[in-house]
Amino acid sequence: MIAWIWYSRASLHRLAGLGDLALSGLTFATGAVVACLAVALLAPFGLVGARLALDPPHLAALLWMSMIAIGLSVPLWFTASRLLGITKQGPDQAHFWKHGAGGYKSNIKDFARFAVALANRKLLSEETTKQMWTQQTLKDGKKTSYGLGVVV
Repeated sequence: MIAWIWYSRASLHRLAGLGDLALSGLTFATGAVVACLAVALLAPFGLVGARLALDPPHLAALLWMSMIAIGLSVPLWFTASRLLGITKQGPDQAHFWKHGAGGYKSNIKDFARFAVALANRKLLSEETTKQMWTQQTLKDGKKTSYGLGVVV
C-alpha cells in the first residue's frame, strides 16, 4: 500500500495531462515491471523460478492472476487518491428516478406508454401538469430545482 501511494504521488504531477486510458495502461505496465523485478530479486535465492510456459493451464493461471492484479489495483488507486487528496467532490445529482419508492420502475415498453400518455395529457389535467413542472419554493423563499415529482 505504501509503495502504491508513493507511485500515485510520484506520478500525479508528471502524468497530469494524460487521459484515464493512458494512466491505466501505465499503471498496468508499472505493475508488470514490479512483478519482473520481484522475480529477478527472488530468483537467485531459489524462491521463484523464472520460466515462460504458454500451455493452456499456465495461460489460464496467468489470466487469472492478471484479473486479480487489475481487481486489486482499482481499490488501491482509489485509496491512494483519497489519501493524497486527488479526488474531487462531484456535484449532487438526483438519482431518485432510478429507484423504487422515489421513482418509476418498469420495462421500456410500459415506460414509453406512460410517457406518451403523460405528454398527451391523458393522465393529468393541464393545471396539474403545470403544477408538476413549476419550481417549488422553500419556506425561506428560495426556489428549488424540483417540481412535483420531477427535476425542473
